[in-house]
Amino acid sequence: MFRNKFFRYSAFLLTTFLLIVAGGFLFSYPQVVRCYTIHFSGAFDAYPNNVYISKGTSAKQTKSLLLLLTQSRQRLASFWGNRQSEPTLIFCHTEELYRKYGSASGSPANYFGTPLGTFVVISPQGLNVDVLSHEMCHAELTHRVGWFTMSREVPQWFNEGIALMVDYRYPDKGVENTYKHYQQKWQQTSMQGQIQVSLKDLETVESFYRNDNFWVNLAYLRSGLEVSRWLEGAGKQGLLDLTQSLHEGTSFEEAWQKSTGK
Repeated sequence: MFRNKFFRYSAFLLTTFLLIVAGGFLFSYPQVVRCYTIHFSGAFDAYPNNVYISKGTSAKQTKSLLLLLTQSRQRLASFWGNRQSEPTLIFCHTEELYRKYGSASGSPANYFGTPLGTFVVISPQGLNVDVLSHEMCHAELTHRVGWFTMSREVPQWFNEGIALMVDYRYPDKGVENTYKHYQQKWQQTSMQGQIQVSLKDLETVESFYRNDNFWVNLAYLRSGLEVSRWLEGAGKQGLLDLTQSLHEGTSFEEAWQKSTGK
């Protein structure tokens, strides 16, 4: 009898704990929860390959999104050698809807990497091949190294730096995203190197995205500068070797040092 009461009490405590955790997650990450349950929403139409487009999207916007998505996938395949990830892509045709599923920060798109899937949420201002490619590259990197490794090992400067390699808005519009051009842009923006930004300052999401647009721009440029420099020596094979090492459990610091020969 005591044993039965003990099990019932234990089950009650476990259920209560799980409800508290679920409630806390829902409160802290409502957008992620909505993305998880997108297929239950009556506000979106489902398309092949995990694409959801909000009802009310014009035929012109839908056609444009699907075309840009094809171009983005091709760009990722060219950069990586092949494309392995298939994140759930959610397009919101209004800013109000985007704030519910994406972000209220004013960004044109947002990426969520979770243990149960990856999501790319696009706003009306995100109908751009660079925006799509950038966010989908986050999903590709997460897929290749694993969510746990991504969240525990990969510094934010590397995550963003890799995404910038398929985002031709950087280092400047109409300029190739090579190390040489990143150097030139960095010199201009950092006042000829008077402003110093170390990679240690950019390791976490919190330190990368401070409430200062100038800092965030510097953070992106510094990340692109470092990754473009590294890729110039390591090449595509170096990128694949690094991500494979991370997938196998090697720490980022060790894998990075090995790839740079230091």
